[in-house]
Amino acid sequence: MRCWWVTVLGTFGSSPAPAGSTLALSESEEITGNVGLPAMERLVTQRILSLQPSESVEWVIGGDSDSARALDFPAGADPLTVWVEPVTDSVAGGLASLVQLLEDRRSGSRNLRSGAVQEAHVSAAVLSDGDSVVHHPPWRLLISGASPVALELCRRSQGLQLDCVVIEPRPEFQSTWPEAVVGAAVHHEPRPADAVLADTRLDARSAVLALAHDPAIDDPLLYAALGTPVFLLGALGSRANHAARLQRLAARGATDDVLTRIQGPVGLDIGSRSPAEISVAIIAQVILSRRVVSA
Repeated sequence: MRCWWVTVLGTFGSSPAPAGSTLALSESEEITGNVGLPAMERLVTQRILSLQPSESVEWVIGGDSDSARALDFPAGADPLTVWVEPVTDSVAGGLASLVQLLEDRRSGSRNLRSGAVQEAHVSAAVLSDGDSVVHHPPWRLLISGASPVALELCRRSQGLQLDCVVIEPRPEFQSTWPEAVVGAAVHHEPRPADAVLADTRLDARSAVLALAHDPAIDDPLLYAALGTPVFLLGALGSRANHAARLQRLAARGATDDVLTRIQGPVGLDIGSRSPAEISVAIIAQVILSRRVVSA
């Protein structure tokens, strides 16, 4: 069965599929991935199936006002540029290497001409040159406590390319989560934080958020994250609670210079009160903080 691999090389600013997004298409019309708006994705699919390119080709889509309107592009949007390549054995081998890097939460650069893959820096630009595309592991939130704020946070994360791992070892809290937040991007972890962190790599595309209001759950996660390159380290609670938290962490051996990394209370100061509002404030800080890594 023939298959094609599609990579977005250029897009408009508000596109739901930014540069570097990918899609796999088989001749039986099975699709995995996302390269943008449904109308545009249908056009890419139809063009591939009708032309069945046997060599790699670069296509520009939405280059005139009529086609842009038909594709639901916003007014004044740039056209979309995609790279389409048939999946040969060599291409498949390179993609397998790329998948392994991403599963290990490492970034990988793939040369579109040769298919060669090598590890890339976590802050490397997606389009670093004309021939290569850098792929990064998903942004990830490690959250302690299945609180109402955590629930709202996970709901909002699903449209923002954020994976969530919710650490909640307390049985009485595990049953309070509705099915609405159970999905591929939200993982509920019933083990204690120490056990979770033993096999979890805290990297520069991870954020740690202590939301349980329980030192037995929050403190181990925060302490373990202090010496890692996570892009945001935050905790909920009043200033008095945060001061007590810092004292507990200092008693465990944390120094003042690393304790200043903890944002407490976490979230931009927008006057939030309800769990939904607090989650918006936290999401805003997450977005702001990750821009520093991916700028």
